Amino acid sequence: MKKPQRLKPIISIAIRQQEEKERQLAHALRLRQQAEQQLSRLQTYRDEYHGDLSSGEPINISQLINKQKFISQLDVAIAAQHEKASSIQSLASLREQDWRQARNRRDALETLFDNKMAALRRKIEQYEQIEQDDRACRAGSG
Repeated sequence: MKKPQRLKPIISIAIRQQEEKERQLAHALRLRQQAEQQLSRLQTYRDEYHGDLSSGEPINISQLINKQKFISQLDVAIAAQHEKASSIQSLASLREQDWRQARNRRDALETLFDNKMAALRRKIEQYEQIEQDDRACRAGSG
């Protein structure tokens, strides 16, 4: 049986990889939150300007045209931000999947190490028991 201690460097690497994947996931989640907040702000602006047009307050033609033009630009910005938020969501999902895989690998290696250590302890206990039995037999026959 190979010594379980040989797994220690591999486990250390797996821990570092999981921590790196965790940092990447946290970054992607922050980006997603920022993108969603920006999308929400743009939608709020659009709703406010649209509400101004619907308020029934009298405005001149040039103001109407300018507000409609601005709302149209907001619609374009909202569509672009929605696309960006969707891309970032996809990235966050990939980062989460990478992190889960790294965590599962780490858990599997740690379980393997624990199992090998338990097997080694059992073997040591067996050898110690055999030694005790041998000493008891020699003491009894001597």
